[in-house]
Amino acid sequence: MNLTVIGPRVFIRPDDMPAMTEDGLLHIVSDRQHVTMKGTVVALGDGPRSPKGQTLDHIVHIGDRVLFSSERGEELIFEREVLLSLLEDDVLAIID
Repeated sequence: MNLTVIGPRVFIRPDDMPAMTEDGLLHIVSDRQHVTMKGTVVALGDGPRSPKGQTLDHIVHIGDRVLFSSERGEELIFEREVLLSLLEDDVLAIID
């Protein structure tokens, strides 16, 4: 996977998302429930911005396991994989 993320975004591969068949169809049982979800960070953007507009370092890193709210972010499909695009502020915790 080769993503160049623009802006202060974090891309996460969620643990529990619909599976994609070989022909590219998603098996969706229901919409995401309003619960906390787990996933793995797979790509990072430029980093969050300070109130003065300076780019800050990310707190999360590629490969980190994280908790996030299912109510945040946008689902997208990239190379036949479901990913979530979130702002780093929407990540609730890093799982050790």
